[in-house]
Amino acid sequence: MGPSEGTTSEVQFMSGNPQLARLCDIKKMSAAASEPEEAANFLAKNPMAELPMDAQTVEEFKETLHQMQNTRRILTAELLNGVGVAPNESQSIEVTLSQMSDTRTLGEMRTIATRGAKFSINIQDELRGLKDSLPQKLASIDLPSILAPFHAHGVEAFHEEVQSCERFLLEFIRSTEIHGVKPLFVTDWDGTMKDYCSQYATNVQPIYSAVVMGYFASAFTRVSAVLTAGPLRGPGILDLTALPINGPVFFSGSWGREWWLGGRRVVHDVGIPEEGMVAIGQLYEQMAELFEEGEFVQFALVGSGVQKKVDRLTLGVQTVFGHIPVDLSNRYIEAVKERIHRVDPNNQFLVLENCSPLEIEVCVHCSGSIWNKGDGVLSLFDSLGDSLATGRVLVAGDTHSDLPMLQRAAEMNPAGTMGLFVGANAKLQEYVRNTVNDESRVCFVSSPDVIHAAYARIIKPVRFYNNNARFERFDYRKFAVITGAAALSSLSVYKCFRIAKLDFANEKREPAKELPEFSLEEVAKHGKSAKRIWVTYQEGVYDVTDFIAQHPGGNKILLAAGGAVDPFWSIYAQHKTPEVREIIEQYRIGNLDKASLEKREPEQDAFSGDPIRHPALLVRNPKPFNAETPPSLLTDHFVTPNELFFVRNHLPVPSIDITEHKLSVEGLDGKKIELSVEDLKKKYKSVSFNSVIQCAGNRRNEMNDFKKVQGLMWEGTAISNARWTGVKLRDILIDAGIDVYDERIKHVQFEGADTDPEGTPYGASIPIEKARSNETIVAFEMNDQPIPPDHGSPLRLIAPGNVGARQVKWLKRVVVSEEESHSHWQRKDYRAFSPSVQLGEELDWDSVPSIQEYPIQCLVCVPAANTNIEKHDETIEVAGYAWSGGGRGVIRVEISLDGGKTWQSADLEQDKEQDIEHMWAWTIFRATVKIPEGADELQIIAKATDRSYNTQPETAAGIWNVRGLLHNAWHRVPIKVV
Repeated sequence: MGPSEGTTSEVQFMSGNPQLARLCDIKKMSAAASEPEEAANFLAKNPMAELPMDAQTVEEFKETLHQMQNTRRILTAELLNGVGVAPNESQSIEVTLSQMSDTRTLGEMRTIATRGAKFSINIQDELRGLKDSLPQKLASIDLPSILAPFHAHGVEAFHEEVQSCERFLLEFIRSTEIHGVKPLFVTDWDGTMKDYCSQYATNVQPIYSAVVMGYFASAFTRVSAVLTAGPLRGPGILDLTALPINGPVFFSGSWGREWWLGGRRVVHDVGIPEEGMVAIGQLYEQMAELFEEGEFVQFALVGSGVQKKVDRLTLGVQTVFGHIPVDLSNRYIEAVKERIHRVDPNNQFLVLENCSPLEIEVCVHCSGSIWNKGDGVLSLFDSLGDSLATGRVLVAGDTHSDLPMLQRAAEMNPAGTMGLFVGANAKLQEYVRNTVNDESRVCFVSSPDVIHAAYARIIKPVRFYNNNARFERFDYRKFAVITGAAALSSLSVYKCFRIAKLDFANEKREPAKELPEFSLEEVAKHGKSAKRIWVTYQEGVYDVTDFIAQHPGGNKILLAAGGAVDPFWSIYAQHKTPEVREIIEQYRIGNLDKASLEKREPEQDAFSGDPIRHPALLVRNPKPFNAETPPSLLTDHFVTPNELFFVRNHLPVPSIDITEHKLSVEGLDGKKIELSVEDLKKKYKSVSFNSVIQCAGNRRNEMNDFKKVQGLMWEGTAISNARWTGVKLRDILIDAGIDVYDERIKHVQFEGADTDPEGTPYGASIPIEKARSNETIVAFEMNDQPIPPDHGSPLRLIAPGNVGARQVKWLKRVVVSEEESHSHWQRKDYRAFSPSVQLGEELDWDSVPSIQEYPIQCLVCVPAANTNIEKHDETIEVAGYAWSGGGRGVIRVEISLDGGKTWQSADLEQDKEQDIEHMWAWTIFRATVKIPEGADELQIIAKATDRSYNTQPETAAGIWNVRGLLHNAWHRVPIKVV
């Protein structure tokens, strides 16, 4: 198909979008624009067409730029196809630049007229892009050299970065020789493959970026894909890229919910109610009517403009330059709310959320799942029949929202995943390093231009403006002798004004415009006793009064009342996610003044003393450190090696001198004894046994897929089995003079040495009946070795059959009591609510008991999801774990390949030292299952039954809870038969 031809799907799409349908052939339009006589003839034959020079209204202005983008796409396609580009084919660039620079543009402000009203927009990015694509610049040139002068840190620094990036990319493409298959490349768009632009609707891709990216994709990768948060169309990535949309790169929108594959739009709308989808479509039509009224027409070009994504509309309400009057922006938001009410008068389907100074979003309410770019990556390769587990995978991005792509790749291909990230965010870089776990497989650059220049150096010199022009493929086997830069074509420098995207995951953000400033003294007046509670975070001031009741951490937020939450968030680093930032930004009321900012002390890293971890662990949160065991390794050992045991930390790992550490044991009367580690070993008889520890949030991601929940997204291996050695807690209590059968004693409370910024330790409690049982111990060895720091050195409570949250690490204090521990983690966490309790509701923590034992659980570890199984194999080897809390032994694990119609029992490996009534260790199951004839796609389903004949539920419907705890529905693993 030629570069100017459209697919059937494209034509159908354009027929439903009048603005796009009006776009005419670029070469004819350009010729008409340059010759008055030809223009008259052209208009006579095409009465609906309008010349770019007539671009006065918003839509005409957008048409001009989109027509120019089509020109760029034609030039890019011809260059990629090795066709010579004649200079006259690029003259429309010069014509459009002349029109955009006429009297309607003063400096960089373009005047737009509509229905008698006028407003101005900043077009500096558009003008620069046109100037740097002028015909006289379309020559055989050295891209690294022309990009270097624009580098923020100078020419020398730019070339050093380019060389480093080039070496990294060469290692990536060299993997073809090693693995016998070309690698995969998955990337973000804005900020990664191109600079940010002030207006999304005109955020077009430069030709040089498209050419080098397209050639690199076609020459060196088997699949290259772009995942963007914006939509595919309207405008979207397909309108803004200069690459052929059916060329060497696949494109997605809406975080990968919608893909353009083979000339058609593929949508993944799982979890989105149909009524909500209809409502979003109706609201989109309402927005078109709203713009026709005139007052708000400029908002089509403000920031995000109007982006129709699969499950939401994103609407720009202010420019990064702050040009829109605040009262006009507020009237626009109110008008949007009124349109929402028209479409959804009973607030059943749509919700206005994610408000920020620059944009608002209208989302389908209760869509039933949270979709990120990691899900988008999986949806692509599922559609293509490919796998992230094969060969090398390079993931590129620039913000925390891109990390799920890297995480998905690392989970499926831990030894072959590489990360290329743009920017200097230290926290982001740390997360990338922890995820990849190999410094040689990560690379950080300061701007997209570094990547483009590195691409160029890998491509042989080429001349474009002759009939023999074409790219030559680079011989990466000889890369060691390459010198000099690669010359490129029809392009020069398209440098967008570098505007930082509003990204709440970044560590530093510019103060929000149009907000008042406050001093630290003014903030301090709004402490715990004030009517309105204020806190600060970085430069921002927030009124959190109305949020306190909804805060998952309960009243702990009051510790920062009238002051900064920064030191608390350095400990509870799970707050540093885009989702949390979006929530808190809704409560922003101002910024700290300059004097207050200068007074603030730099934040200290409370986690600097944490131990080094095994690189194979799948990191879910770096600070505090939380990581899972790779599923493929979990069933290799009945007893999990210490270094691969999953890690669940709530706070920084404390530094403890084992020789000085004391365990305090206190009775109801306040009398206590203190015991050293050596005292415990000498005074009491030691016991050893195998026991599982499982996080109460294990498999939370699956419950979140069913319906959004709060908490760390554990995937299914936040569980491990170890051999613990220690002394019975009962013996210690009796030695302390405590009557373990005293009816006044209902609970035993425990405190660890890990503390928050206020010095409050982690705490939990268990019922006295559990505490005095034979199996509950104070352990000092794990797998016949001193307990490692991450797992509680030197002492840890082991309460077999209970959830991990009750098995306190770094144990320093034991207290018998008539009531549960008053710790936040006992009273305000680890409690499962009814499915009727929704996100955002105030939680009545006292209405439900604390979780102690875990229900029956099982999970398939092998094969991994989306594995390709060869048809000639005839059978599938399935392996995983099963376990039930309270010592209830597993009596059966069953596997189904037909949706649960028929089941096959698996073979069970269990602890020979434990009986079915006291089985603290897990069960490893294995089964050889026959592949049904003619099957192309299968779903492995596993369920287990315990000694009390408790069986796992089929779905999460009846067990869903806002905290995502105790998820134990049937485990399902999709696979493909090829």
